[in-house]
Amino acid sequence: MARTKERGYLTIGEVLAALRPEFPDLTPSKIRFLESRGLISPARTASGYRQFSPADLERLRFILSSQRLHYLPLKVIKERLDSRGPEPLPEFRDATEELAAPPGPQHLGLEEAARASRLSVEALTALADFGLLGRSSRGELDAEDVELARAAGVLLRRGLEPRHLRMYKVFAEREGHLLRQVLAPLARQRRAEEKRALVEAAAETLRAARTIKHILLRREVRSLLHGRP
Repeated sequence: MARTKERGYLTIGEVLAALRPEFPDLTPSKIRFLESRGLISPARTASGYRQFSPADLERLRFILSSQRLHYLPLKVIKERLDSRGPEPLPEFRDATEELAAPPGPQHLGLEEAARASRLSVEALTALADFGLLGRSSRGELDAEDVELARAAGVLLRRGLEPRHLRMYKVFAEREGHLLRQVLAPLARQRRAEEKRALVEAAAETLRAARTIKHILLRREVRSLLHGRP
């Protein structure tokens, strides 16, 4: 996915690869249909090939989630998208790229992070107090903290409190301990090519874990929506 980041856009095949772990039934024809209905408008090359931006990817994710979780018609989804207006969106990243890159610098203060995440300083402080943000010794935040805070904001606006979100940290620590055991044999290798194999194996493991968690949680939410115990 390094080439994707360099050129700044995704092909339709790369969009499918990014979204199919969450939406296994997604097809090129589905994407083309959504484009024909005006819900997405990817750029085109002179030869007519589609070029999807990171914002296009997130717009697609919103559309597909709205259909699956809320059963909304496309007209309503388009109205909601149009009423949202532009907003900062996370960059498209593959799990391999996420894990291969070293942690970014810890340089965001609370007020700057609050503006970026659209949360109050008080909410960010509470999230940090529960161990969800601020890994540096000085308590500064980074871009990944902001991304987490934006996601947390969705749940906070639904009525949850920062203390409720600590369970995600506990779950991640437990799962991380398990995955460390799986990857430990590779982690002991020192040669460069073996280190690359470790990153690729870790990325594959992370994608699999994300998919399992997403499907299991989706089943729970679906049972609520359909009134099943």
